Amino acid sequence: MIIRFGAIGDLIMISPAIRCLKLQLKSTIHIVCKLAYSPTVVHNPHIDKVYTLNSNWNHVMEQLKSERYDLIIDLHKTMRSYRMRMGLKAPVISIHKSTIQHRLHMMVRSVDVDPRHFVHKIFAGLEDLRLVDDGLGMEVFLDEASDQKIKLRLAEINVARDYSVIALGGSHETKRVPAELAADYINSSQENIILLGGKDAIDAGRDVMDRINRYVHNGIGLYTLLESFAIIKNCQRIITGDTGMMHYAASADKDIVVVYGCTSPVFGMFPYFSDHSTATSDYLQAKELSCWPCSKAGRPTCPKKHMKCLRQWRAEDIISKINKEPVRNSNA
Repeated sequence: MIIRFGAIGDLIMISPAIRCLKLQLKSTIHIVCKLAYSPTVVHNPHIDKVYTLNSNWNHVMEQLKSERYDLIIDLHKTMRSYRMRMGLKAPVISIHKSTIQHRLHMMVRSVDVDPRHFVHKIFAGLEDLRLVDDGLGMEVFLDEASDQKIKLRLAEINVARDYSVIALGGSHETKRVPAELAADYINSSQENIILLGGKDAIDAGRDVMDRINRYVHNGIGLYTLLESFAIIKNCQRIITGDTGMMHYAASADKDIVVVYGCTSPVFGMFPYFSDHSTATSDYLQAKELSCWPCSKAGRPTCPKKHMKCLRQWRAEDIISKINKEPVRNSNA
């Protein structure tokens, strides 16, 4: 069996189904994903082999053809996915992403969409295999080296416990926590805070550091993906956009405040916890804006050029979510 995915979030959200496929059906499972995302799955004991896509497409396809798969599960459904499916000539299960309904909802808010989490939609798409969701939630396995390195690093910067994470990264600017909001929250709070994000968020990190009046650890661009996950694993709370870090934090049972930009939780992308989790999540979402949401998965820029869905929030909105009190904006 081979599974083809999109981004980090997809890799994390498919993990419950992978576990159930392995344990309930005794399947041999191979994964195909981008090299940059492969750390998310390479240490998963339920996955037998990981293939990474690179510029040498023909070489990868020859390797995949030699495996003689009996089933392909396609979560991505892109032109590259269709090309792979045609080349491998195996039965295919494609996971329904309700794309048409989502687009209609963005144009006409009264159009209903399937509100289930994408994890539930994956299990529904695999119903012919008679999988049973075990309720254990999502999972990401870290390597020992990353885990130990972060434990030592946290001790060095004296934030080994009771700290929060603000994740500033994201695949699109319209899904990222704004630097001014992050800085406002830092200046209005007292807990230890670590900033996380990839190299694409370095400028945002500098912007935050220029705006704040106290020390926080700026880890943006300093850590690998698994090291960033290890930092989240040890935190008490994370403030993030609708990103892969949100999904990882849910898999690690962390309290989460999600700042939604162009996307919406109604599309099935929100923190998904195990049945036994005690973690909580809450959202800042711009329901009062007629232009929100404007994308299912994110877009490079705001079509209206104002990005009010992200820029209207202040520190007190986040604090109200953390304290479980009504925010000052009743539409949140």
